[in-house]
Amino acid sequence: MAEQARTYPTFPIPAVGAIAFSEGHVLLIQRGKPPAQGKWTLPGGAIEVGESPEEALIREIWEECQLEIRPVRVAEIVNNVIRDDAGKVWYHYLILDYIVECVDSRSCRKFAGMPASDAANVRWVRLEELDLYDLTEGVADLIHKAAAIQLVKT
Repeated sequence: MAEQARTYPTFPIPAVGAIAFSEGHVLLIQRGKPPAQGKWTLPGGAIEVGESPEEALIREIWEECQLEIRPVRVAEIVNNVIRDDAGKVWYHYLILDYIVECVDSRSCRKFAGMPASDAANVRWVRLEELDLYDLTEGVADLIHKAAAIQLVKT
């Protein structure tokens, strides 16, 4: 069976995203490719055939951020539909956004921040500075929701 095209797909593409917090910061990437190229968002990507969502999450965060993480819980499921100028579905991702934690919390914020894979940039951003970044639609609300979940957990 042929691989589904990412643009103008015939059905939604399953994907994952990571919400990682450390010392009042959240991990963000700057997208290096469409859709939303140049915007800041959560690291993540498509689930590959044969992978569980958790396996895809661990792989994607390593590929984009060079961080070892462990999934904690699903924070939200996002239905991300992007249409072209004619109104046709250009991209359609069904994203499972997970709250994650670094495997080694002591070295979590010490990583060099060198982007890999399709990320143009990666950095830890203070929660109160999110509005200084050109974020993808809805990601700030999602981060604040996940932060509130984290506060309830502790």
